[in-house]
Amino acid sequence: MRIRKYQDQMREKVKSLLDAGEVRAFIGYRSGLRPSEAVVACADTPGDADELILNEFCGIVLGRYALDRARSADEDEIDEPPLGILAKGCDELALQRLICDRRVLREDLFVIGVPCEGMVDAREAVRRFGPGVDKARIEGDEVTVETPSGTHSVPREDILLDKCLACENSEPAGADVMLGESMVSGSVGRRDFESVAEVEDKS
Repeated sequence: MRIRKYQDQMREKVKSLLDAGEVRAFIGYRSGLRPSEAVVACADTPGDADELILNEFCGIVLGRYALDRARSADEDEIDEPPLGILAKGCDELALQRLICDRRVLREDLFVIGVPCEGMVDAREAVRRFGPGVDKARIEGDEVTVETPSGTHSVPREDILLDKCLACENSEPAGADVMLGESMVSGSVGRRDFESVAEVEDKS
């Protein structure tokens, strides 16, 4: 599974939702200053969907950005479509927390889910291989990084985001629409709270 293969499918779905007025806007990612950077973006028109991206550098959790645009439980009902948002497993967990805290209404969200094998730490990739990192792909226990100087393979635990190495939520269970098929292998991380235990053992 390669998350980037769902990019076109995501763009087409977002376009159709915005064109039909089924969502008022959509929160996702777009390219930053470098190919290895992904920044948060909000598509307000069908044309904006063409700039949305989906790749192994889209590690920013989008759930918190729903706070800026979604209705909370304290607001009056308004007659407009829900807010669309892309969600990996971690994004959905963030949304669930906001919904439980009544900061965001579930009925004011349209969630497009995507399975995730983990996200590459762009800062670590640039530190190791320079600012010319073009692409990365996750293949089992290794991550292959492409740069102008060549292709490099590193162990996944050396270059994935820390949160991904401990993630057991590779798929968002509560999405309204799911891109692609369910991951056969299930979770990609392992539950490890050693660092938390060390803090708890302190006086």
